[in-house]
Amino acid sequence: MALALTLDAEKKRVRFGGPLACGSAETLTVTPAATGTVRLLDAAGVELGSCAVADGSGTFAVTDRLMLDAFAGMAPTYSLPLTVQFLDADGYLLGRGRCWVLNRAAGEAAPDAAGGALAPSAGEAIPAGAPVLISAGLARICTAGNASGFVGIAVAGADLGAACRIEVPGRRVTVPGWGLTPGAAYYLPQSGGALTASLTGVNIVRMVGIATDASTLLLIDSLTVQSGASGTASYLVWDPSARRIVALSAAAAGGGAAAGKIAALDASGVFDKSLLPSLTGEAVAAVRGLFADMAVLDNPTDAELLAAVNQLIERLKG
Repeated sequence: MALALTLDAEKKRVRFGGPLACGSAETLTVTPAATGTVRLLDAAGVELGSCAVADGSGTFAVTDRLMLDAFAGMAPTYSLPLTVQFLDADGYLLGRGRCWVLNRAAGEAAPDAAGGALAPSAGEAIPAGAPVLISAGLARICTAGNASGFVGIAVAGADLGAACRIEVPGRRVTVPGWGLTPGAAYYLPQSGGALTASLTGVNIVRMVGIATDASTLLLIDSLTVQSGASGTASYLVWDPSARRIVALSAAAAGGGAAAGKIAALDASGVFDKSLLPSLTGEAVAAVRGLFADMAVLDNPTDAELLAAVNQLIERLKG
């Protein structure tokens, strides 16, 4: 679907030639031709979607998670009025206006965060049951290395350029003859387009769903975890660019760089003792200094022993 956006830079206004459809990819043409970014904002000023425009053209993929969330649980006929901003390459406002986003386009399934179908064009041949991401408005196979872009599972096979119907997390997807193992968890593949139930040799893990029968997968929205090098003490940290938890190699003695990090278990499943700083150097010297002037008691009386214990307590308390 192609949409026209008319820009009146003198009056700082823009006008859309029609509504957008949630979950779709729209070709956008700007008149007069301009370069910048089109943003869609809700009543609170939260950005629900954006589109880069170069020389008057761009592709608007109405698939941002916040956009899908805005339609969660809504009827197929629900529509959402949004504020449109057109910013130039330096971020200055060229114009603003209003735009309606529909819960579905004519003849399409209603997309919403609770599990509606998306139907962007396929950027490559995609088999049924393959994990999918959307890049530049096109559906492509998603592997574990691109887990941050995962949006759902292809309901049916799609050739290059054909509509690819995608079910999103929170829904069940059924592919006849899929060959799943009931009760097994399935993960993004390291390569190729087939989900995997094995974690052998895997260092980036993103669970996609759990098989309820041989042909049906219950899709689950989960975190992505990247393991560290085998046999190396690691800390777990959040990688905001890849949107996943990553195990990073840690310095054996800890230190300031480790502050606020979560220590990971080692290959045998126990806490790696190398992450605990050893009592050497200044730490040991400080402890010895507390008791340097205390004499060793030889056959002390009860009163002497009690006095020594009280002295120890007082020094430990500082």
